[in-house]
Amino acid sequence: MESATPLRDRSGAEGTLATAPPPARPAAALAALLTPPRHAPMPRLLGDLTGGAALPSKPPADGPKLMAVGTAAALAEISGMMRDYLAAYNRHDAAALAGHWSRGGESVDLASGEITRGRGAVEEVFTTLFHTDAETTIDIDIESIRLLRDDVAVVDAVTQLAFSGAANSEKSRSRLSAVVTREEGRWMLQSVRESSLPLEPSLATPPHPLEALGWLVGSWEDNGDGVTASIRAFWSEGGAFLIRSHSVATDPVGQPPTEATGIPDLLPAVSPGSREITEILGWDPERGQIRSWLFNSQGRFAEGTWERHGDSWTVRLEGQGADRGISSTLILERNSGGRLSQRATGDRLADVMPPACEFIRTGR
Repeated sequence: MESATPLRDRSGAEGTLATAPPPARPAAALAALLTPPRHAPMPRLLGDLTGGAALPSKPPADGPKLMAVGTAAALAEISGMMRDYLAAYNRHDAAALAGHWSRGGESVDLASGEITRGRGAVEEVFTTLFHTDAETTIDIDIESIRLLRDDVAVVDAVTQLAFSGAANSEKSRSRLSAVVTREEGRWMLQSVRESSLPLEPSLATPPHPLEALGWLVGSWEDNGDGVTASIRAFWSEGGAFLIRSHSVATDPVGQPPTEATGIPDLLPAVSPGSREITEILGWDPERGQIRSWLFNSQGRFAEGTWERHGDSWTVRLEGQGADRGISSTLILERNSGGRLSQRATGDRLADVMPPACEFIRTGR
């Protein structure tokens, strides 16, 4: 998930910068930064770092082992700080969260280069986030805690932050490395560096149902005895619909070429059986199924409903307008070697339904 334009290299009330700090942003402007897609790096960084559950006392049997290097007392204090930070996030206490950062603490998004510095800036970002999204949640998988000195340690983790707590909430996932220092008798966040990661398959947005027919995209052709049929399938702008353009031409047999006035042999014979059909496929969320709408070059049209059966699809077609009350069934089957079989039952809608042929893919 891409973050909105975040706060850049600013100083909070208690933070310090080498140069003079920029003027403080008005609250309204800051809130605007966090409107959808509103999530600036700081909420994601800070939220991700703390995790959505208490740190495990031991690694899960089927998961990666937590590497802990240092004295037991120091590691216990760092873990305790993380749990306290988690509790503050879950109760949406921006002041308590900021209190876990050193006065000059710094967060950097490695993908964008965006920086937030200072305890005051941290509190400002979280105050706005919690006001904007009252259901944000956090989760973490800590990979290691390494004590470098008695007062400096590094925490590495893969983290996740979710917004608007519903099942379809937005999520972001990242890998981060945090330097924590012991100051004033307790551990605090001094520096955090993160880079984005793709969501795990179970967390990613599920594919659109229409993508199950994405294999139809491309050009298909069948050259039978006396009939040439072709299909060109492509996505609409934005990918909301799949469009199939069908063309059927019946070759004249035993007929001399027609002649245009004064220009012999330049125009081919035109068969009354030739036709073109435009088919539009879309997902109907109310019915929970794929539907299609078909229009032929003579103005007749029909509607279809699609059902999947393994590698084949059954399309139940219902005539509309003058053809209302007439139905037919088309069966599509995906075969190996780039082949598509289309079979029809009943021919009363033949002029408005896709051609029943054995196609081979000729292009993508």
